[in-house]
Amino acid sequence: MKKLILILVFLILVGCTSVFNLGSWNTPNDYEFNATIEMLSTPCDCSSYMMSRFEYEYHPHDAISPYELWQEKRGDCNDFSTFFSYVGHEHNYETWQIRIMKTDSDIAHWIAVFKLSGRYYFTSNRAFYPWGARDTFRDVVDTWCLLYKKDWISYKVYDYDMKVIEKGGK
Repeated sequence: MKKLILILVFLILVGCTSVFNLGSWNTPNDYEFNATIEMLSTPCDCSSYMMSRFEYEYHPHDAISPYELWQEKRGDCNDFSTFFSYVGHEHNYETWQIRIMKTDSDIAHWIAVFKLSGRYYFTSNRAFYPWGARDTFRDVVDTWCLLYKKDWISYKVYDYDMKVIEKGGK
């Protein structure tokens, strides 16, 4: 029982740790969902859709699928970055997700990254930042932190299959 309690306390303190592996996920056979994804052909389209339909709700232990987010209309930064990555991937964008550990919190923040015209653009929660073109993933992290007045400790960049392709630390 002591071990279970320690594990639960650890999970609560770390937060947003679970990841949803899009690479092994099968898109549901739901016409309305698939038509919605098809309609969201640019990061701006996706952001507008998410801003008008999805609400923020912290999910400390579960990363939900893009389909579950679409159905429930509530998610956190991890869920939103997964949805952005899925939609971008479906429209042939290179996409990644970055997990940022900040100095002011034990809870990680997740952002999605798109490669457009050789540069990296990012999303945070439901918002896409079209002015935020950067040359490296670290530049993306620095820009996000500057925008949100945060300082980062470390970050990990995940590809579509949720394999770590880059790590950074201070």
